Amino acid sequence: METKNTESGNMTFPKQQKTGRIRRRELNKIFPKYGIEIRNKVDAINMLKHLIDIECDGNWAGQNTMSIRTYCKIFRKASETFFHQQHDERLDDVEYYKQQKYDNLDGFDLDSIVDFKRFASGNYGELGLSQIHIKVIDNLINEKFLVVIDMINTTFIAEGIGLALSLYDGGIEFKLADAEKILSMVEESDYVYVYDFNSRHNKKNDSCDILLLPDIETVMQEDETDGRCYEELVKMAEWE
Repeated sequence: METKNTESGNMTFPKQQKTGRIRRRELNKIFPKYGIEIRNKVDAINMLKHLIDIECDGNWAGQNTMSIRTYCKIFRKASETFFHQQHDERLDDVEYYKQQKYDNLDGFDLDSIVDFKRFASGNYGELGLSQIHIKVIDNLINEKFLVVIDMINTTFIAEGIGLALSLYDGGIEFKLADAEKILSMVEESDYVYVYDFNSRHNKKNDSCDILLLPDIETVMQEDETDGRCYEELVKMAEWE
């Protein structure tokens, strides 16, 4: 493996076009800002393990109970989780949804599974939550509905887990996409791939996060502390 010396010491790091990886727990020690801050971390881990077990067993007892009223409850929890706004507590979940989305729910039976399907198809399947980086979609499995929460941006993992815990504690059944990956992130047991900033890279695995490594010598000139941290990261990473 080719390496080059830094001007700041004897530590070496790979030339451009190299690929490495680092265990998330090591990355978080070096750069705490990358850590996932979760309230009730133990509860979150237990929830994730339970959701994984349920998916493996295929035991979704509540998957035929989805309704517009239940969805409005999910929407409210998601919105309040992300926007951290205080709203009129006198509004029930349906009125809250109507106020936020301006959707006309006239002509729908709020407790009908059939009407939920009609409502969901009119909202493009995503049900209006993709803009806050969580989707709740209707997924027809064996002619039954299943709520699927998909955290499409790992930047919002903490908020997404907060929402999932709210639903879980509220007795709402759902599937959490990539639950095993999220569990490994929370437990800091997975890897983050590292690429040189100037290299052309192909993402090796969709389930892995990517960190672009800046030019360390330039960083060192601007902020020596950050530069030392990046040097430590390079030393701890496994390089191809």
